[in-house]
Amino acid sequence: ELPFFSHSEWWPVLWQDQADSDTADQGVNAVDLHLGVGELFGWRFSDVTLRAHKTPEVWQADIDGPQVAGKAQIPQLENLPLTLDLRHLHLVEEVATANGGKKEDPRVLPPLEIRSQKFSYADVDLGQLELMASKRSAGLHLDRLNLTSPVTAISASGEWTVSAGRQLSVFSIRLVSRDIGQTLAAFGYAGTVKDGRSEGTLTARWDGSPGSFAIDRLAGNLHLKIEKGQLLDVEPGAGRIFGLLSLQALPRRLSLDFSDFFKKGFGFDRIEGNFSIDAGNAHTNDLVMEGPAARIEVRGRVGLAARDYDQKVTVVPHVTSGLPLAGVLAGSLPAGVAIFFAQQLFKPKIEDITRVHYLVTGPWDAPEIERRSKTQASR
Repeated sequence: ELPFFSHSEWWPVLWQDQADSDTADQGVNAVDLHLGVGELFGWRFSDVTLRAHKTPEVWQADIDGPQVAGKAQIPQLENLPLTLDLRHLHLVEEVATANGGKKEDPRVLPPLEIRSQKFSYADVDLGQLELMASKRSAGLHLDRLNLTSPVTAISASGEWTVSAGRQLSVFSIRLVSRDIGQTLAAFGYAGTVKDGRSEGTLTARWDGSPGSFAIDRLAGNLHLKIEKGQLLDVEPGAGRIFGLLSLQALPRRLSLDFSDFFKKGFGFDRIEGNFSIDAGNAHTNDLVMEGPAARIEVRGRVGLAARDYDQKVTVVPHVTSGLPLAGVLAGSLPAGVAIFFAQQLFKPKIEDITRVHYLVTGPWDAPEIERRSKTQASR
């Protein structure tokens, strides 16, 4: 332990060196240390050099290492924040049993002011980081979190609290991307979607600290909207993002029914829907994909933990979209106008006749897509 980081009861030992080191007594005014392996807020860092000197209110520190580098102000007074002004911060490995098996307690942490020019989490480059958190009696309140990259902006606020010995994380998260294809590629889902302006909002909660997030403990609600993009012609299971999973599997399978519409991917004007998430499952009743070729409606469950489907999918091909122009070209303008009004008059009936229902079940990697009759679909 480095005792110069624990001058008051409310402030725990920040760093724990797992290598042998000689540490000066509480009276030191400056330190120069190299940590072979250290822990900070339950995250493991390796090969860290730390040089710090004491002022009446804070320790001024320079930190340098492959995962964290920059300047820090470590408070000695309870009302002051821990301030990190970093060049880079890479969170890779969380230590589940930090401090000899004792979980980090947000009630004893100070206010936080953290900025990093480069930030990554689990090898995902998230751009610049800005984090502000204030103290509450039950833990920490996340006043704001901003992650900004050239393509994606993520903002969040929320709480990390303890009640009856149980930790809980509750956050509201908003993601805006000017190219969801590039955003997904950054998160490891390359080749699933091309282009697409997108916006998503998620209210999420799970037991444990923010770093102990697990999909099978996640609960909350998601609204997703993507405009002007293309679902790529990928192998089943290559994409793993909520209802888009089955949507990506459909073009390949539906080519038997609509070979003129589904070829090299599926262009869309809009994908939008709401999901309720609980116990590792995401449920939707209104996921819709609108495209020049067809409208696809999805209802049912996506198993995020089990990685499976149980969804009802309805496809309505836009088979009448070219009729007015065809009428004009074939004869005269009045004929085209007549065809146009006839199309609008009978459009509901035409759509009902061409509507096709599917049941999508099974694992993400090999979904079963079964065509259903209207009677079966209504059950």
